[in-house]
Amino acid sequence: MNQRVRHAVVPCYLLLCLFLGGSAQGVWGNLVLQLVGVGILAWALWADDPVSPSRSARQLGWTAAGSILLILLQLIPLPPAVWTLLPGRAPAVTGFRLLGEPLPWLPLSLTPYDSLSCLPPLIPPLAILAAMLRGGVYRSSWLAAAIVLGALASILLGAMQATTGYYYLYPYSSLGSATGFFANGNFLGTLLLTAVAYLAALTSRGRGDDRRGGPLLAIGPLLVLLVGLALSRSLAALLLTLPVVLASVLLFGTALVRSSKWVAWVAAGAAVLALAGYTRLPALTDPNNAVSSASRATIYRTTGEAIAEVFPAGSGAGSFARVYALHEQPAAFQGAYVNHAHNDYLEIALEFGLPGLALLAWFLWWWVGRAIAIWRSPASSAYARAASIASAAILAHSLVDFPARNAALASVLAASVALMAEPRRWSARVVSDERPARHLTLS
Repeated sequence: MNQRVRHAVVPCYLLLCLFLGGSAQGVWGNLVLQLVGVGILAWALWADDPVSPSRSARQLGWTAAGSILLILLQLIPLPPAVWTLLPGRAPAVTGFRLLGEPLPWLPLSLTPYDSLSCLPPLIPPLAILAAMLRGGVYRSSWLAAAIVLGALASILLGAMQATTGYYYLYPYSSLGSATGFFANGNFLGTLLLTAVAYLAALTSRGRGDDRRGGPLLAIGPLLVLLVGLALSRSLAALLLTLPVVLASVLLFGTALVRSSKWVAWVAAGAAVLALAGYTRLPALTDPNNAVSSASRATIYRTTGEAIAEVFPAGSGAGSFARVYALHEQPAAFQGAYVNHAHNDYLEIALEFGLPGLALLAWFLWWWVGRAIAIWRSPASSAYARAASIASAAILAHSLVDFPARNAALASVLAASVALMAEPRRWSARVVSDERPARHLTLS
Protein backbone atom coordinates (compact mmCIF):
# COMPACT_ATOMS: atom_id res chain seq x y z
CA MET A 1 0.00 0.00 0.00
CA ASN A 2 1.23 3.48 -0.86
CA GLN A 3 2.74 5.28 2.14
CA ARG A 4 0.51 8.34 1.70
CA VAL A 5 -2.58 6.15 1.60
CA ARG A 6 -1.45 4.33 4.74
CA HIS A 7 -0.98 7.64 6.54
CA ALA A 8 -4.41 8.83 5.43
CA VAL A 9 -6.33 5.86 6.89
CA VAL A 10 -6.50 7.01 10.51
CA PRO A 11 -7.22 10.72 9.79
CA CYS A 12 -9.99 9.78 7.33
CA TYR A 13 -11.48 7.31 9.79
CA LEU A 14 -11.28 9.90 12.56
CA LEU A 15 -13.10 12.41 10.36
CA LEU A 16 -15.74 9.76 9.58
CA CYS A 17 -16.20 9.22 13.32
CA LEU A 18 -16.80 12.95 13.79
CA PHE A 19 -19.50 12.90 11.10
CA LEU A 20 -21.28 9.63 11.98
CA GLY A 21 -20.52 8.96 15.65
CA GLY A 22 -22.03 11.94 17.42
CA SER A 23 -24.77 10.02 19.20
CA ALA A 24 -25.83 6.48 20.07
CA GLN A 25 -29.12 7.35 18.32
CA GLY A 26 -27.33 7.02 14.99
CA VAL A 27 -27.56 3.22 14.85
CA TRP A 28 -26.58 2.84 11.20
CA GLY A 29 -23.80 5.40 11.38
CA ASN A 30 -22.27 3.71 14.40
CA LEU A 31 -22.63 0.33 12.70
CA VAL A 32 -20.63 1.60 9.73
CA LEU A 33 -17.93 2.92 12.07
CA GLN A 34 -17.74 -0.39 13.90
CA LEU A 35 -17.49 -2.44 10.72
CA VAL A 36 -14.77 -0.21 9.32
CA GLY A 37 -13.08 -0.22 12.72
CA VAL A 38 -12.92 -4.03 12.73
CA GLY A 39 -11.09 -3.88 9.40
CA ILE A 40 -8.62 -1.29 10.72
CA LEU A 41 -8.06 -3.36 13.87
CA ALA A 42 -7.28 -6.46 11.81
CA TRP A 43 -5.00 -4.45 9.52
CA ALA A 44 -3.08 -2.97 12.48
CA LEU A 45 -2.84 -6.10 14.63
CA TRP A 46 -1.72 -8.35 11.79
CA ALA A 47 0.53 -5.85 10.06
CA ASP A 48 3.56 -7.32 8.30
CA ASP A 49 5.91 -4.69 9.70
CA PRO A 50 4.51 -3.48 13.05
CA VAL A 51 6.40 -0.74 14.84
CA SER A 52 8.12 -1.45 18.14
CA PRO A 53 5.98 0.40 20.70
CA SER A 54 7.61 2.44 23.43
CA ARG A 55 7.13 1.72 27.10
CA SER A 56 4.42 4.39 27.42
CA ALA A 57 2.63 2.98 24.36
CA ARG A 58 2.67 -0.52 25.84
CA GLN A 59 1.26 0.81 29.11
CA LEU A 60 -1.55 2.55 27.24
CA GLY A 61 -2.24 -0.61 25.25
CA TRP A 62 -2.45 -2.72 28.40
CA THR A 63 -4.84 -0.16 29.92
CA ALA A 64 -7.15 -0.50 26.90
CA ALA A 65 -6.91 -4.29 27.08
CA GLY A 66 -7.67 -4.17 30.80
CA SER A 67 -10.89 -2.26 30.12
CA ILE A 68 -12.11 -4.95 27.72
CA LEU A 69 -11.03 -7.74 30.08
CA LEU A 70 -12.93 -6.13 32.94
CA ILE A 71 -16.17 -6.12 30.94
CA LEU A 72 -15.66 -9.75 29.89
CA LEU A 73 -15.01 -10.82 33.49
CA GLN A 74 -18.33 -9.27 34.48
CA LEU A 75 -20.07 -11.64 32.05
CA ILE A 76 -18.70 -14.93 33.47
CA PRO A 77 -21.55 -16.93 35.10
CA LEU A 78 -21.11 -17.49 38.83
CA PRO A 79 -22.78 -20.11 41.06
CA PRO A 80 -25.55 -18.89 43.40
CA ALA A 81 -23.30 -19.42 46.42
CA VAL A 82 -20.94 -16.79 44.99
CA TRP A 83 -23.05 -14.10 43.33
CA THR A 84 -25.54 -13.91 46.21
CA LEU A 85 -22.65 -12.82 48.47
CA LEU A 86 -21.92 -9.81 46.29
CA PRO A 87 -23.25 -6.50 47.66
CA GLY A 88 -26.42 -5.14 46.07
CA ARG A 89 -27.76 -8.50 44.91
CA ALA A 90 -30.58 -8.76 47.46
CA PRO A 91 -33.30 -7.49 45.04
CA ALA A 92 -32.38 -10.23 42.54
CA VAL A 93 -32.53 -12.92 45.25
CA THR A 94 -35.90 -11.62 46.42
CA GLY A 95 -37.26 -11.65 42.87
CA PHE A 96 -36.38 -15.30 42.27
CA ARG A 97 -37.87 -16.31 45.62
CA LEU A 98 -41.14 -14.48 44.92
CA LEU A 99 -41.36 -16.35 41.62
CA GLY A 100 -40.64 -19.64 43.35
CA GLU A 101 -37.67 -20.25 41.05
CA PRO A 102 -34.33 -21.73 42.10
CA LEU A 103 -31.38 -19.40 42.06
CA PRO A 104 -29.54 -19.79 38.72
CA TRP A 105 -25.95 -19.13 37.79
CA LEU A 106 -25.60 -15.41 37.08
CA PRO A 107 -22.68 -13.14 36.15
CA LEU A 108 -21.38 -10.28 38.23
CA SER A 109 -23.20 -7.81 35.99
CA LEU A 110 -26.78 -7.11 36.99
CA THR A 111 -27.56 -6.36 33.33
CA PRO A 112 -25.40 -8.76 31.28
CA TYR A 113 -27.02 -7.92 27.94
CA ASP A 114 -26.39 -4.23 28.51
CA SER A 115 -22.80 -5.06 29.47
CA LEU A 116 -22.34 -7.03 26.27
CA SER A 117 -23.70 -4.11 24.25
CA CYS A 118 -20.91 -1.92 25.66
CA LEU A 119 -18.27 -3.78 23.63
CA PRO A 120 -19.11 -2.71 20.02
CA PRO A 121 -18.90 1.05 20.81
CA LEU A 122 -15.30 0.48 21.93
CA ILE A 123 -14.26 -0.58 18.41
CA PRO A 124 -13.67 2.92 16.89
CA PRO A 125 -11.31 4.22 19.61
CA LEU A 126 -9.56 0.84 19.84
CA ALA A 127 -9.06 0.83 16.06
CA ILE A 128 -7.41 4.24 16.22
CA LEU A 129 -5.21 3.19 19.12
CA ALA A 130 -4.12 0.01 17.36
CA ALA A 131 -3.41 1.74 14.05
CA MET A 132 -1.35 4.47 15.70
CA LEU A 133 0.51 2.51 18.37
CA ARG A 134 1.11 -0.77 16.56
CA GLY A 135 0.78 0.15 12.92
CA GLY A 136 2.44 3.55 13.31
CA VAL A 137 0.68 4.72 10.15
CA TYR A 138 -0.32 8.30 10.81
CA ARG A 139 0.82 11.86 10.40
CA SER A 140 0.25 14.14 13.35
CA SER A 141 -0.55 17.11 11.14
CA TRP A 142 -3.19 15.14 9.23
CA LEU A 143 -4.83 14.01 12.49
CA ALA A 144 -4.92 17.60 13.74
CA ALA A 145 -6.31 18.81 10.41
CA ALA A 146 -9.06 16.16 10.53
CA ILE A 147 -10.18 17.32 13.98
CA VAL A 148 -10.14 21.00 13.00
CA LEU A 149 -11.98 20.28 9.74
CA GLY A 150 -14.61 18.21 11.57
CA ALA A 151 -15.07 20.99 14.11
CA LEU A 152 -15.49 23.70 11.46
CA ALA A 153 -18.02 21.53 9.58
CA SER A 154 -19.94 21.03 12.83
CA ILE A 155 -20.02 24.79 13.37
CA LEU A 156 -21.43 25.33 9.89
CA LEU A 157 -24.18 22.80 10.51
CA GLY A 158 -24.71 24.13 14.04
CA ALA A 159 -25.17 27.68 12.78
CA MET A 160 -27.92 26.46 10.45
CA GLN A 161 -29.55 24.62 13.35
CA ALA A 162 -29.41 27.62 15.72
CA THR A 163 -30.79 30.07 13.16
CA THR A 164 -33.51 27.95 11.54
CA GLY A 165 -34.44 25.37 14.19
CA TYR A 166 -34.00 22.59 11.62
CA TYR A 167 -31.25 20.29 10.34
CA TYR A 168 -30.84 18.37 13.60
CA LEU A 169 -29.51 14.90 12.84
CA TYR A 170 -31.09 13.02 15.74
CA PRO A 171 -34.68 12.87 17.09
CA TYR A 172 -33.62 13.72 20.63
CA SER A 173 -31.36 16.75 20.38
CA SER A 174 -30.71 20.00 22.25
CA LEU A 175 -33.21 21.99 20.23
CA GLY A 176 -32.53 25.71 20.15
CA SER A 177 -28.77 25.40 20.41
CA ALA A 178 -26.12 24.38 17.92
CA THR A 179 -25.29 20.69 18.12
CA GLY A 180 -23.54 20.12 14.80
CA PHE A 181 -23.03 16.44 14.14
CA PHE A 182 -23.93 15.67 17.77
CA ALA A 183 -27.23 15.39 19.61
CA ASN A 184 -26.04 17.61 22.44
CA GLY A 185 -24.50 21.06 22.38
CA ASN A 186 -22.23 20.12 25.27
CA PHE A 187 -20.45 17.55 23.12
CA LEU A 188 -20.06 20.01 20.26
CA GLY A 189 -18.44 22.38 22.75
CA THR A 190 -15.99 19.66 23.80
CA LEU A 191 -14.99 18.99 20.19
CA LEU A 192 -14.41 22.70 19.59
CA LEU A 193 -12.14 22.89 22.64
CA THR A 194 -9.98 20.08 21.28
CA ALA A 195 -9.94 21.80 17.89
CA VAL A 196 -8.57 25.00 19.47
CA ALA A 197 -5.52 23.09 20.71
CA TYR A 198 -4.92 21.28 17.42
CA LEU A 199 -5.39 24.49 15.44
CA ALA A 200 -2.61 26.06 17.51
CA ALA A 201 -0.38 23.07 16.77
CA LEU A 202 -1.08 23.30 13.03
CA THR A 203 -0.25 27.00 12.86
CA SER A 204 2.53 27.12 15.46
CA ARG A 205 5.26 27.04 12.81
CA GLY A 206 3.71 29.63 10.54
CA ARG A 207 4.60 29.47 6.85
CA GLY A 208 7.81 27.68 6.12
CA ASP A 209 10.33 28.54 8.80
CA ASP A 210 8.62 31.80 9.81
CA ARG A 211 7.18 31.04 13.26
CA ARG A 212 5.99 34.63 13.68
CA GLY A 213 3.25 34.17 11.12
CA GLY A 214 1.61 31.31 13.05
CA PRO A 215 -0.62 33.46 15.32
CA LEU A 216 -1.87 35.41 12.32
CA LEU A 217 -2.84 32.19 10.53
CA ALA A 218 -4.73 31.01 13.63
CA ILE A 219 -6.78 34.15 14.28
CA GLY A 220 -9.50 33.57 11.67
CA PRO A 221 -10.24 29.89 12.43
CA LEU A 222 -9.91 30.58 16.17
CA LEU A 223 -12.62 33.24 16.02
CA VAL A 224 -14.88 30.79 14.18
CA LEU A 225 -14.26 28.16 16.87
CA LEU A 226 -14.99 30.65 19.65
CA VAL A 227 -18.23 31.72 17.97
CA GLY A 228 -19.14 28.05 17.69
CA LEU A 229 -18.54 27.62 21.41
CA ALA A 230 -20.95 30.46 22.08
CA LEU A 231 -23.55 28.88 19.77
CA SER A 232 -23.22 25.51 21.51
CA ARG A 233 -24.47 27.07 24.76
CA SER A 234 -22.42 24.59 26.75
CA LEU A 235 -21.67 26.04 30.17
CA ALA A 236 -18.88 23.54 30.87
CA ALA A 237 -17.23 24.21 27.50
CA LEU A 238 -17.47 27.96 28.00
CA LEU A 239 -15.83 27.70 31.42
CA LEU A 240 -13.01 25.65 29.90
CA THR A 241 -12.52 28.00 26.93
CA LEU A 242 -10.13 30.44 28.59
CA PRO A 243 -7.82 27.78 30.10
CA VAL A 244 -7.69 25.88 26.79
CA VAL A 245 -6.96 29.02 24.75
CA LEU A 246 -4.22 30.18 27.12
CA ALA A 247 -2.64 26.72 27.18
CA SER A 248 -2.77 26.61 23.38
CA VAL A 249 -0.94 29.95 23.18
CA LEU A 250 2.04 28.19 24.76
CA LEU A 251 2.39 26.11 21.60
CA PHE A 252 3.62 29.17 19.71
CA GLY A 253 6.84 29.27 21.71
CA THR A 254 8.40 31.32 24.47
CA ALA A 255 8.82 34.44 22.33
CA LEU A 256 5.09 34.80 21.89
CA VAL A 257 4.35 33.89 25.49
CA ARG A 258 6.64 36.68 26.68
CA SER A 259 4.51 39.10 24.70
CA SER A 260 2.07 40.00 27.45
CA LYS A 261 0.13 42.25 25.09
CA TRP A 262 -0.68 39.35 22.73
CA VAL A 263 -1.64 37.05 25.60
CA ALA A 264 -3.84 39.76 27.09
CA TRP A 265 -5.68 40.27 23.78
CA VAL A 266 -6.23 36.52 23.37
CA ALA A 267 -7.46 36.15 26.95
CA ALA A 268 -9.75 39.15 26.67
CA GLY A 269 -11.24 37.94 23.39
CA ALA A 270 -11.86 34.45 24.74
CA ALA A 271 -13.41 35.85 27.91
CA VAL A 272 -15.74 38.19 25.99
CA LEU A 273 -16.96 35.43 23.69
CA ALA A 274 -17.37 33.05 26.62
CA LEU A 275 -19.40 35.68 28.49
CA ALA A 276 -21.51 36.32 25.41
CA GLY A 277 -22.18 32.63 25.07
CA TYR A 278 -23.05 32.34 28.75
CA THR A 279 -25.65 35.09 28.50
CA ARG A 280 -27.29 33.18 25.63
CA LEU A 281 -27.68 30.03 27.68
CA PRO A 282 -31.32 28.98 28.12
CA ALA A 283 -32.88 28.59 31.55
CA LEU A 284 -31.22 25.93 33.64
CA THR A 285 -34.52 24.03 33.73
CA ASP A 286 -34.77 23.82 29.93
CA PRO A 287 -35.75 20.16 29.32
CA ASN A 288 -34.09 20.19 25.88
CA ASN A 289 -30.67 21.13 27.22
CA ALA A 290 -28.34 19.61 29.79
CA VAL A 291 -29.75 18.79 33.20
CA SER A 292 -29.67 21.79 35.55
CA SER A 293 -27.16 22.19 38.35
CA ALA A 294 -29.79 21.32 40.95
CA SER A 295 -30.77 18.21 39.01
CA ARG A 296 -27.14 17.18 38.73
CA ALA A 297 -26.77 17.46 42.49
CA THR A 298 -29.73 15.09 42.88
CA ILE A 299 -28.28 12.68 40.32
CA TYR A 300 -24.90 12.70 42.05
CA ARG A 301 -26.48 12.05 45.44
CA THR A 302 -28.60 9.17 44.15
CA THR A 303 -25.63 7.72 42.26
CA GLY A 304 -23.58 7.88 45.44
CA GLU A 305 -26.23 5.87 47.28
CA ALA A 306 -26.20 3.25 44.52
CA ILE A 307 -22.40 3.07 44.62
CA ALA A 308 -22.44 2.47 48.37
CA GLU A 309 -24.84 -0.44 47.88
CA VAL A 310 -22.89 -2.33 45.18
CA PHE A 311 -19.31 -1.38 46.08
CA PRO A 312 -16.68 -2.85 45.70
CA ALA A 313 -17.95 -5.31 43.06
CA GLY A 314 -19.90 -2.81 40.97
CA SER A 315 -23.18 -3.36 39.15
CA GLY A 316 -21.81 -4.14 35.68
CA ALA A 317 -21.00 -2.18 32.55
CA GLY A 318 -24.01 -0.44 31.03
CA SER A 319 -26.18 -0.98 34.10
CA PHE A 320 -26.37 2.62 35.29
CA ALA A 321 -29.86 3.49 34.02
CA ARG A 322 -31.51 0.40 35.52
CA VAL A 323 -29.65 0.57 38.84
CA TYR A 324 -30.27 4.31 39.16
CA ALA A 325 -34.01 3.77 38.63
CA LEU A 326 -34.07 1.42 41.63
CA HIS A 327 -32.71 4.18 43.88
CA GLU A 328 -34.52 7.16 42.37
CA GLN A 329 -37.05 8.74 44.71
CA PRO A 330 -40.45 9.51 43.12
CA ALA A 331 -40.48 12.94 44.77
CA ALA A 332 -37.14 13.77 43.17
CA PHE A 333 -38.16 12.72 39.66
CA GLN A 334 -36.73 15.24 37.19
CA GLY A 335 -39.30 14.73 34.46
CA ALA A 336 -36.67 13.12 32.25
CA TYR A 337 -35.10 9.70 31.88
CA VAL A 338 -31.68 9.64 33.55
CA ASN A 339 -29.48 7.44 31.39
CA HIS A 340 -26.08 8.63 32.65
CA ALA A 341 -24.63 10.06 35.85
CA HIS A 342 -23.42 13.25 34.11
CA ASN A 343 -20.12 12.45 35.80
CA ASP A 344 -18.19 9.67 34.11
CA TYR A 345 -16.04 9.02 37.15
CA LEU A 346 -19.07 8.36 39.36
CA GLU A 347 -20.55 6.15 36.66
CA ILE A 348 -17.34 4.12 36.46
CA ALA A 349 -17.37 3.69 40.23
CA LEU A 350 -20.95 2.40 40.10
CA GLU A 351 -20.59 0.04 37.17
CA PHE A 352 -17.05 -1.26 37.69
CA GLY A 353 -16.52 -0.85 41.43
CA LEU A 354 -13.06 -1.01 42.92
CA PRO A 355 -11.39 -2.70 39.89
CA GLY A 356 -12.70 0.05 37.62
CA LEU A 357 -11.47 2.79 39.94
CA ALA A 358 -8.05 1.13 40.11
CA LEU A 359 -7.85 0.99 36.31
CA LEU A 360 -9.02 4.61 36.07
CA ALA A 361 -6.40 5.71 38.63
CA TRP A 362 -3.71 3.91 36.63
CA PHE A 363 -4.76 5.65 33.42
CA LEU A 364 -4.82 9.10 35.09
CA TRP A 365 -1.39 8.42 36.60
CA TRP A 366 -0.12 7.49 33.15
CA TRP A 367 -1.69 10.60 31.62
CA VAL A 368 -0.19 12.97 34.20
CA GLY A 369 3.24 11.39 33.80
CA ARG A 370 3.13 11.67 30.02
CA ALA A 371 1.84 15.26 30.11
CA ILE A 372 4.68 16.34 32.43
CA ALA A 373 7.28 14.55 30.30
CA ILE A 374 5.94 16.09 27.07
CA TRP A 375 5.91 19.65 28.36
CA ARG A 376 9.34 19.32 29.96
CA SER A 377 11.04 17.87 26.90
CA PRO A 378 12.19 20.39 24.28
CA ALA A 379 12.10 17.56 21.73
CA SER A 380 8.33 17.07 22.06
CA SER A 381 6.30 18.29 19.11
CA ALA A 382 3.50 20.83 19.21
CA TYR A 383 1.07 18.03 18.32
CA ALA A 384 1.96 15.99 21.41
CA ARG A 385 1.42 19.08 23.58
CA ALA A 386 -1.83 19.88 21.82
CA ALA A 387 -2.91 16.29 22.46
CA SER A 388 -2.36 16.79 26.18
CA ILE A 389 -4.51 19.94 26.12
CA ALA A 390 -7.27 18.28 24.08
CA SER A 391 -7.39 15.17 26.25
CA ALA A 392 -7.36 17.33 29.39
CA ALA A 393 -10.43 19.18 28.10
CA ILE A 394 -12.30 15.90 27.57
CA LEU A 395 -11.26 14.53 30.96
CA ALA A 396 -12.26 17.77 32.69
CA HIS A 397 -15.63 17.89 30.93
CA SER A 398 -16.22 14.30 32.08
CA LEU A 399 -16.58 15.64 35.62
CA VAL A 400 -19.97 17.08 34.72
CA ASP A 401 -20.98 15.08 31.64
CA PHE A 402 -20.16 12.00 29.56
CA PRO A 403 -18.47 13.33 26.39
CA ALA A 404 -16.31 10.26 25.71
CA ARG A 405 -19.33 7.91 25.53
CA ASN A 406 -19.94 8.63 21.84
CA ALA A 407 -17.75 7.37 19.03
CA ALA A 408 -16.76 10.87 17.86
CA LEU A 409 -15.19 12.19 21.05
CA ALA A 410 -13.99 8.75 22.15
CA SER A 411 -11.99 8.62 18.91
CA VAL A 412 -10.59 12.11 19.47
CA LEU A 413 -9.55 11.07 22.98
CA ALA A 414 -7.97 7.87 21.63
CA ALA A 415 -6.01 9.78 18.98
CA SER A 416 -4.88 12.32 21.59
CA VAL A 417 -3.56 9.80 24.12
CA ALA A 418 -1.90 7.87 21.28
CA LEU A 419 -0.08 11.05 20.27
CA MET A 420 0.96 11.47 23.89
CA ALA A 421 2.24 7.89 24.02
CA GLU A 422 4.18 8.20 20.77
CA PRO A 423 5.02 11.90 20.39
CA ARG A 424 6.50 12.78 17.03
CA ARG A 425 9.52 15.06 16.98
CA TRP A 426 10.27 17.87 14.63
CA SER A 427 13.04 16.87 12.25
CA ALA A 428 15.24 19.59 10.92
CA ARG A 429 16.76 18.74 7.57
CA VAL A 430 20.07 20.44 7.17
CA VAL A 431 21.05 21.09 3.60
CA SER A 432 24.57 22.29 3.01
CA ASP A 433 25.16 24.73 0.19
CA GLU A 434 28.90 24.30 0.44
CA ARG A 435 30.62 22.60 -2.41
CA PRO A 436 33.67 20.37 -1.97
CA ALA A 437 36.89 22.30 -2.19
CA ARG A 438 38.84 21.98 -5.37
CA HIS A 439 42.60 21.83 -5.13
CA LEU A 440 44.92 23.10 -7.78
CA THR A 441 48.11 21.12 -8.08
CA LEU A 442 51.15 22.75 -9.62
CA SER A 443 53.78 20.45 -11.00
